Amino acid sequence: MLRAPHRPWPTRHRRARGLLAGALALVAAASLVGGLEAPSGGERVAPAADAGPVHEADAVGVVDEPVRATRLADGRRAVPVNRHYRSQARAVAKRYGLTIRWVRGDACRGVARSVGCYTSGVRSITLSTRLARQPRANVRFVVAHEAAHHRIYLRCGTTRPPVAAGRPEHVTDAYAAKVLSVRGATGYGYRRSDVVAARKIARGVCWSKQRTVTVASTGAPLYALRSASTRYTLSRGARLTLLGRAGDLYVVRDSRDRLGRVRPIAWTRPTRTIVVRHAGGLAWPYGGGPARWMRVGERYGYLRPYDRSHVLARAAGGRLVLVERRGF
Repeated sequence: MLRAPHRPWPTRHRRARGLLAGALALVAAASLVGGLEAPSGGERVAPAADAGPVHEADAVGVVDEPVRATRLADGRRAVPVNRHYRSQARAVAKRYGLTIRWVRGDACRGVARSVGCYTSGVRSITLSTRLARQPRANVRFVVAHEAAHHRIYLRCGTTRPPVAAGRPEHVTDAYAAKVLSVRGATGYGYRRSDVVAARKIARGVCWSKQRTVTVASTGAPLYALRSASTRYTLSRGARLTLLGRAGDLYVVRDSRDRLGRVRPIAWTRPTRTIVVRHAGGLAWPYGGGPARWMRVGERYGYLRPYDRSHVLARAAGGRLVLVERRGF
């Protein structure tokens, strides 16, 4: 989350800063679920793979200070309005391919005094009409900070990549100032290490353990980042860059810069060969599809146990399959 810009105010108009907005974060990644069941008709059904969505929201808040404060004849303080705050915000947002949704009150639901909000993966930001009380530099910064969140998300699949080392908002400030080259107020501020992290992200480096792996078996799903749907099924030989962890899945970028989440079984290689010894066992394609009877003498590459009745294995053609233990 972003702390409010606070430096551009003249000294005579500064006052004690109030509470700044907090951030909302929800990162969910569900484990592979399901089990073998035998319906009344006797048909055996394979468990289905599933993955939960990942959602993140980032808020920016500022203290409600007037653009210029003057005194009326009766001594009351007049609060002029920045009449061009909307056009100022649109100009910055358009530069980064973002649209704006304006709301009254808090921009991020549940975040008090927030004037800006970005939700991961959405090409739109939410701004509060409270920005009318802010000078141009603050308006520019609020939009630039949210645009930096969006750019970081597009590179790393999250607004809080591991390379940020627990300082995602500071790194986002550094990204806005040093990568997007936006001048003006800063919210949280940043130090040299934050600038280093921001520039790494701009080069596509999101994790200290980042590496590229080769998919070893066909059939593993690449899940979308923001839903449980499958973007596509991975094929053997595909190259993936690991960007971080999300529960028991990895956030990855493929060779076409598409982002998603994948289980490590996609690049795990078999540890040994198992041979079918008994007829009557079934094999299902991993992720869904019709089952078939295994034949005595068939060989599979053993990957890992799945449950008490099944083993996850690789078939001769490189396809991931769930096979019944009764055949071995």
